[in-house]
Amino acid sequence: MPTRADPPLPSVAVRSQTWSEVMGRIASHLMFTSASLLFLALAGPAMSFSGTFRLLAILLGLTLLVAGTLTSFRVHNASQEDYMFIKGMNRLRAGYIDIDPHAGAVLHHRPPRRRAWDRPDVRDGGTAP
Repeated sequence: MPTRADPPLPSVAVRSQTWSEVMGRIASHLMFTSASLLFLALAGPAMSFSGTFRLLAILLGLTLLVAGTLTSFRVHNASQEDYMFIKGMNRLRAGYIDIDPHAGAVLHHRPPRRRAWDRPDVRDGGTAP
């Protein structure tokens, strides 16, 4: 059961689905690349590295280049979408806190914790209390 601390479920579901799709694209591209290299490794000696093989290798390489470029564009696009989803969820949390200031503890809206090495006494060579 979701609590008030959870972000709205549709945005979490969309983020999850987006990254699942992107990871599937990356895996498919890597599989396509390895299958193409294996094909070229097996077909090269069988075709005696003829002109036909070279043409096939160039076309396959260009296809891999285009597919890799499009995959890279989609990964970058998904990163930008994810950033916007997170920004929107943070705006919702801030809006909840504006409505009810006591909701900050429930929404995990706290200032960042100081780390031990951020203390002046530890950085200067002293010991922590």
